[in-house]
Amino acid sequence: MNDAPTRFADDQAGAASLLPREEGNLRVAELAESAVELNAWATEEGLRGATARELFDGYCRHLSATGFVIMRAYVSTQTLHPQWSGYGYTWRRELNSVREQQFARGPVSQEWLSSPFHALTRRSRGGEKNPWLRRRLELGPEQRDFPALADFHAAGATDYVCLAFKFGEADAPSHGTGVLYSFTTDRPGGFDQAEIQLLRSTLPGLSLAMKAHTGLHSVLWYADLRGFTRISDVSSGAEIVHMLNDVFEILTAALRPRGGHVLKFIGDAMLATISFDEPDEKAACRRALDAAVEASANLKARNLERDAAGLPFADVDIALHVGELLYGNVGAADRLDFTVIGPAVNEVVRMEKLCEPLSRQILFSSRFAEAAGRCDGRLESLGQFQLRGVDEAKEIFGLRLSQAAALQLGQA
Repeated sequence: MNDAPTRFADDQAGAASLLPREEGNLRVAELAESAVELNAWATEEGLRGATARELFDGYCRHLSATGFVIMRAYVSTQTLHPQWSGYGYTWRRELNSVREQQFARGPVSQEWLSSPFHALTRRSRGGEKNPWLRRRLELGPEQRDFPALADFHAAGATDYVCLAFKFGEADAPSHGTGVLYSFTTDRPGGFDQAEIQLLRSTLPGLSLAMKAHTGLHSVLWYADLRGFTRISDVSSGAEIVHMLNDVFEILTAALRPRGGHVLKFIGDAMLATISFDEPDEKAACRRALDAAVEASANLKARNLERDAAGLPFADVDIALHVGELLYGNVGAADRLDFTVIGPAVNEVVRMEKLCEPLSRQILFSSRFAEAAGRCDGRLESLGQFQLRGVDEAKEIFGLRLSQAAALQLGQA
């Protein structure tokens, strides 16, 4: 283990570089070069628009390439998402990849209150700048003063470092309130001092890149009423509001038990998502498809009831896609609104417009079909189509004719 003291200096570009006190300290010199490279990489990736997942995965891979022995690494940040309080990414050496998590809003758990992250958050709120803590787990029980650290030690960990970086001076969490990181090693002797200093000098740049990215990888589920303008012209306002509430409840009811979350009601349209960890992508797509089929069938049955009662009714077209969402509060100084944007949102909205000319109630992007494994043959290609505002033609999929016909008859 190398615990030779080191110091840092900030160059004119704002990147920190390691300066060894002892000439000939090869390890410190190597990590000094790595610090410069990591800061440059984080800047380039942030400008490229890399996702938080890609950023953290790339960072951990770069660390491993420098000789860091990382058993586990983790990052977490808060968001303004209406259903989730934040998201986290765990990198594990045995997988050499990242797993994503979303945290539902709700009561604060005891697990959080007894965690090192909560301790750092309290110090940050108390005014401490970029607080951090280290526990050398192999040195004894007094170093394992949080329940999670005892678990890490039981799994073979020898050293643990966690660090916090706050966004902004005031409480204005438009891009989250900050980022929390932890790194665990199982190397005898733990991290050396130069490695810890490397983390402290390069994580601010990674945090800035993560702040710029507030995306969420999800199934996009977009529904729009067909012929709404015509119906509005011949129905009273009260009847239209009642119809919209009826339709939106039927659509949402099909999503709730399948992990779907409504992000936005937009006039007579609705945008929902089903988020997932990467290994669960196929299952999430299948849940989204099942929700669309169930909602369409239930709405058709409800429309028959409304028609018999002399009430206005409307068919609904649904488009499903997989992609990255950017979300947050946008607007003016005196009026903010939560919204979602991004190329994937534009594409799913444009896809839905093809439902009527193709005589289909549900359409799927090629990205969705690929992720869903064509849902065991339930999907078929309808051909290549040009979507308004999208440069390249896109392959569009629909339910196989036997299923689509059954859906039209309300038997699916």
